Amino acid sequence: MILSRIWYVVLAVVAAVSFYLVSLAVGQYNRQVSSASDEELKGDTQVVNWALQIDARRRLDSLILGSVDESVKKALKAANGKEPVPAPSRDEGKKGLLAVSEKLPVDYKFDALFVVDREGRVIAQTGFDGATSDFELGGYPAVFDGLHGFLRDDTWVLDNRIVRVVVRPVEDEVGQPPLGAVVGFKNVDTDFCRDLAKRTRANVAFFTNGNRVAQGAQEGFGAGAFDDLSGELSRLATDDAFKTSGRTDVRPLGPKKDASAIFSRLPGDAGEGGAGYAVVRQKVLMSSFTGFLSNADDSDKKNVSYIAIGSILLFGIVLGILFSFLEHSRPMGELKRQGERLRRGEIDALQLPRLSSGFRAIAQNVNFGIERIVEKGGGAVRKPADLESILGPVPAQPQMSAFSFPMPEPSTMGPLGASAIGAMGGNGAPGFPQPAPGGAQMMPSPAASAPRMAPPPPKAPSPVGSSPQMGNIKPPVPKSAPQFADLAPGPSLESLSAEPEEEQTRVGAAPPGLLDAAAGSTPPPAGPPGGLGMATPAAGFPVTRDVKPASATGDPPEWKGVFEEFVKTKRQCGEPVDGLTYEKFRGTLSKNRDALMQRHNCTRVKFTVYVKDGRASLKATPVRD
Repeated sequence: MILSRIWYVVLAVVAAVSFYLVSLAVGQYNRQVSSASDEELKGDTQVVNWALQIDARRRLDSLILGSVDESVKKALKAANGKEPVPAPSRDEGKKGLLAVSEKLPVDYKFDALFVVDREGRVIAQTGFDGATSDFELGGYPAVFDGLHGFLRDDTWVLDNRIVRVVVRPVEDEVGQPPLGAVVGFKNVDTDFCRDLAKRTRANVAFFTNGNRVAQGAQEGFGAGAFDDLSGELSRLATDDAFKTSGRTDVRPLGPKKDASAIFSRLPGDAGEGGAGYAVVRQKVLMSSFTGFLSNADDSDKKNVSYIAIGSILLFGIVLGILFSFLEHSRPMGELKRQGERLRRGEIDALQLPRLSSGFRAIAQNVNFGIERIVEKGGGAVRKPADLESILGPVPAQPQMSAFSFPMPEPSTMGPLGASAIGAMGGNGAPGFPQPAPGGAQMMPSPAASAPRMAPPPPKAPSPVGSSPQMGNIKPPVPKSAPQFADLAPGPSLESLSAEPEEEQTRVGAAPPGLLDAAAGSTPPPAGPPGGLGMATPAAGFPVTRDVKPASATGDPPEWKGVFEEFVKTKRQCGEPVDGLTYEKFRGTLSKNRDALMQRHNCTRVKFTVYVKDGRASLKATPVRD
């Protein structure tokens, strides 16, 4: 399932990377929006300041109608230097102001107009209800400068109201002091703020004494942002930048910080009292990546390539299904088919090579379970096949018997036809056959004709094939199949020469000759009473020892294990092991190893202990490294 797991990892990595990139995009977007909003807010503040100046200049220009009006001049001439102001002068002045007010442009009409004589007394007014008979404006710097021939504009705070003021002198003769001045008032109210916001495309709010007086915003602007100004207005009195430069830095508003404002002080007399205006701008920030979806409009959605999205989606689905089919559906189908065949009896075990690695372990456990159940029921258990049963004989490296003795001539055969397999050599070791020129048989050692000792007392019956009455039974051996002549030694290699021929036959003598499977030689048909059959493992798989040439200091360490396994196997087969010593066993192994190494030019010999026809036997296999 490696492909599917890798695909899951790829999908997880893609999802994580996508989330990471979108999170970065949200952060970058908010940062860029905040930076752009701050710069735009500074520009809006400057535009509002310019708009206020332009408004004052245009109002001064429109007020020229009052400075040249004849009724206004006539009223001033009649009132200057007289105490109190004559009533006809007041009436004439008011008549002139009403005529001027009607002539003013609609966008620059005033809320109140005043005619002031040289002493600063108001001799006529319109639109100002708070004026009295002794009301005067000469004490204000802007009016004072206007009475001396200057054009002035200013901002006043009257009764908690912010008023925009323009003053224009009324002149009669060139070179003479002005007769008086005409003063116009424009209240900073909601209409004024809306008109200012429309012209500047900014959101403006005017304040004085820590309170908002009027405000105006563009269409779509949330009025709740103006409510967040209250908390900042109370801190302006302690703001050094507002006191010195008349303007603050950008300040975030509200708990979400989704709006910001810049506070500026009004010019003139009102600014000295702390009056000013605030320009506010909202920020469109994203709290999460889902904001991209909620804030997208139709034009944004048109820029999306739905073909690319569909292709990516289809590719991912097809690839995921393909991996699932290759690593799950197909192996599961093969396992299901083999299970059906096993149920019908077409096979007796699941075929592991046809299954993938993940299902192969499961199938192997099922096979083991089937074999265990069969074994518990007393049935024949399949054992692992050896190399010969799978590949047949291997000519390059033929297996050879470790203990194989030629049968003696008919003149030397005992009454039961057993060979002198326990004959001793000149050095006291068991005689070992030498290779014959024409085949795999080895000649018996001279000790094979040594005199025999008296037979020992009768022993208990041996396993199948060890009865003396069956000593002359020789099963036929097919010549077409390669045979391995093996030896199942008697109870003691040291005492076999002293035992009678009948006893040697009873414990089991191996067929004569060491057969070379690669050469295709056939051993003599003689065999033990039990017959020559196929070898079967003893209580499990055969035990193999890899024997290399002995060093000059001693025998290979594997020989000890071969001897112990040989003795153990003989006991399991019910064969006697009295007198079987390692010294005799070692001599036989050494001779057999040297003969095979010389003949096959190999570097080492591998000895195997196994059971053949109920007897313990050995095999020797030359190995070329």
